[in-house]
Amino acid sequence: MKNILIGSNGGLTGIFLAKKFSESGKYRLFGTDSAELTAGKFFVDEQYTVPSSTDKNFIESIIKILNDKKIDYYFPTHSKEVRAVSAHEEYIRSKTKTKFIVSPIETFEALDDKEQLYYSLTKEDIPTPKLIEGDPKVYPIFMKKNVGSGGSGAQKISEPILYDAYKLLNVGASFFTFIEGKEYTVDCMFDKDGELLAHNCRERIKMMGGAAIISVNHNEIDVRPWLIKMASVWKFCGCVNFQFIWKDGTPYFTDINLRYPSGGLPLTVQSGIDVPAMLIKLLDGKKIEYGEYKADNQISTMYRYFEEKYE
Repeated sequence: MKNILIGSNGGLTGIFLAKKFSESGKYRLFGTDSAELTAGKFFVDEQYTVPSSTDKNFIESIIKILNDKKIDYYFPTHSKEVRAVSAHEEYIRSKTKTKFIVSPIETFEALDDKEQLYYSLTKEDIPTPKLIEGDPKVYPIFMKKNVGSGGSGAQKISEPILYDAYKLLNVGASFFTFIEGKEYTVDCMFDKDGELLAHNCRERIKMMGGAAIISVNHNEIDVRPWLIKMASVWKFCGCVNFQFIWKDGTPYFTDINLRYPSGGLPLTVQSGIDVPAMLIKLLDGKKIEYGEYKADNQISTMYRYFEEKYE
């Protein structure tokens, strides 16, 4: 029986992965979270509290668990955790025998910060909302925190007096032109060489805390050429999701998240892209061809709901 560690397992992604891996009966599951009280512990065999991923002791605490519990596969799930693991990737590999997959830190540095993302995409002629570098001339505009997860701090601003207030109160934020159109997320799987293996496009119908709780597939929108173009510039590994606004046949990319999608992963898996199975195959060195896993053409809808646990 193989041992799996799921990092930040108190969130939606961690719990979903634990449930999927449990279905096979092939794995012993371990979980970590910086919170002592977490629902994730009900879905793993052993739970551990670790420092926050921004804490200087985080990496060493993870390495200790990986070695002590002889972890075969490690799946970090929170955005900050994934970046911390990426920044210390070679060190972790040198200290453990555990297999894991994350995008290289150079990709994070180019795309993780919203302002830097704009410059990176613009340089490669990839459509994206324009960064407002002076006072806005036309409203509405859109504010986003430069560093954040799950749409935290995102705000549509409709008039100058609100812009002045938001600019004063949000030092670490940038402002962009507002593009009217439907927003979509495309969930992708890449191999260790950065080759695109599969993708699923969906619309987030209802959100809660930055995560989709109702989502619908829309695979009639084909952004694969854009995904391949970006993958030729930056190396993506494992599960990555891209957000874009579709207007007049053009996708305007607004976010690139080098992690599992917040909330919508179950729909992508249900549609035919079995991310957990693909991850294990990749980490075991098995080759996956493009099209081996692919989203069906069904207009599937995912509904999420709360469930209670007691102790």
